[in-house]
Amino acid sequence: MTRSSSHTVPQVLSALSRVGQAVRLAPGASAQTVAAAESAVGRALPSEVVELYRAADGLELGGGELQLYPLLGTDEELGVVEAAATYRSWDWVIPQELVLLGSDGGDGAIGVWTPAGARRSTVVQAVMSLDGRPAMAVLGTSLAGFLAAWAAYYLPLALGETEGVATCLDELGVPSGLRDGESEFDDEHLHALLAWASPDLPDDEPDPYARPVDPDVLTRLSTR
Repeated sequence: MTRSSSHTVPQVLSALSRVGQAVRLAPGASAQTVAAAESAVGRALPSEVVELYRAADGLELGGGELQLYPLLGTDEELGVVEAAATYRSWDWVIPQELVLLGSDGGDGAIGVWTPAGARRSTVVQAVMSLDGRPAMAVLGTSLAGFLAAWAAYYLPLALGETEGVATCLDELGVPSGLRDGESEFDDEHLHALLAWASPDLPDDEPDPYARPVDPDVLTRLSTR
């Protein structure tokens, strides 16, 4: 039997609060705002996504290594409800099942796969397609697990071995062997953290360019 992440959204948010201003957490969204967002995107949001946004309607990690949009955008800021349409206007191939939540801080977008009957919040990285087909990779089989891994990688990279970072990693339960004090990017280390936080990843070296995941695989993963 495969094993998914044991992290929870409240646990991750509590851990992130230990690093102070290096993590921006917006005030939580109301139930009415969540309902309006679900109506606008035309599908129910996974329970983890609702739980996150009820606690924080937008999130920014470190120096922008992860930005989760607010549910409803403004003139100055993109929102979840219009993100997919906006990316499509930029010629990205974004399937209807992919609800975009934000940016990975680089050339990719972060979203959750939401087919009918979804039972988990599969976290997907999408990039601009080079061949007209969706270019996606799975970064987490739960939203909380993805956030734990992403924070465990990028916060030490951005802030170093501060007391707040150490406390955050302690609360996330990051094993000592996965705590890297190097100040440079390391895909192998990131992949190890993603696999630790989501042991049932379909690819232990996710790469939307080299090995894009098939939408059918995403649907099977999200509904089992």
